[in-house]
Amino acid sequence: SVGKKQQIKNGIKSSTLHVIFNGVNTSDDSGIESSIRQELAIPPEDFVFTTLTRFSNEKGLFFLVDAVDELRKKTHGFKVLIVGEGSTFENLNKYISKKGLKDFFILPGFRKDTKNILYGSNVYINSSWSEALSFAILEGMACGLPLLLTAAGGNVDIVNDETKCGLTANYGDKKAYSDAMFLLMTDKEKYKFFKENAKIAVETKFNQKTTEDETFHLYESALK
Repeated sequence: SVGKKQQIKNGIKSSTLHVIFNGVNTSDDSGIESSIRQELAIPPEDFVFTTLTRFSNEKGLFFLVDAVDELRKKTHGFKVLIVGEGSTFENLNKYISKKGLKDFFILPGFRKDTKNILYGSNVYINSSWSEALSFAILEGMACGLPLLLTAAGGNVDIVNDETKCGLTANYGDKKAYSDAMFLLMTDKEKYKFFKENAKIAVETKFNQKTTEDETFHLYESALK
């Protein structure tokens, strides 16, 4: 993992480190019928990119706006749903307006109906320049959403050659990020492949039961 590599660079012996990934509840609730599109007046045919985030600088939301500015040159028929609150909320709204992108973004503020939102979405996105291993991303995977993440921090522990559950792009590379958005919108086979692997990855690697069991066994072995 990225965290383990950093600790080794800091002089910690590899043999003393044990990585336990965050995990989420993976109970099957795919029968949930989302009402979010109707509530937010999102056309049923629109492709929805969603992120559950904090409006702060490290989340890279201004970069996301720049990437969407690139994407709208290639296609329309999509929405970007940014759910949350924080210090940059007003400035981001102004930036979206300045770019002439109000038709592509929905910023509903803080909400508690996470699964309702996710089951009404097509892709979970993350645009951070600094990120740990995000529970929100894992929740998106648990709802069967393919991922588009920046190659930052714990994001590369989630999307990689092992999990094959989405795409990554370097933070700041708005062309690469918008190209990845476009691919997910247009390549149905690849979308289906990532979607299936997202569910597999969260059930086998990032589930709550595995996290609890590994934590228990680690403490148990330390007490022997």
